[in-house]
Amino acid sequence: MASRSSETEKDSDTGLWILASFGLGAGLMYFFDPQAGRRRRSLVRDQYDHLCRRFEEAQRVVVRDASHRAIGLMAQARRAIRHDEPADDAVLAERVRSALGRFTSHPGAI
Repeated sequence: MASRSSETEKDSDTGLWILASFGLGAGLMYFFDPQAGRRRRSLVRDQYDHLCRRFEEAQRVVVRDASHRAIGLMAQARRAIRHDEPADDAVLAERVRSALGRFTSHPGAI
């Protein structure tokens, strides 16, 4: 019975290779078509460039967010150590603006 299973797997592997070969051939014909292949390749290249730019932007956003969070954690730690010192006027104004920003939809209008 083991030889029958082996033959079935071999047949299915051969069929899979034939199907994959047809798919690869069809894809190559699609992209190297003399009439529309240049346009199709150009569209794929443009989509790839766009995807790369989006990944780069996402990377910048993640790095910026992580650095802001780290700065915030350091500020909280510093504030926990020196909590008795009075806040500077500029810092106090920014804290009030930040608190108002959480309660209004357009904090810049205040």
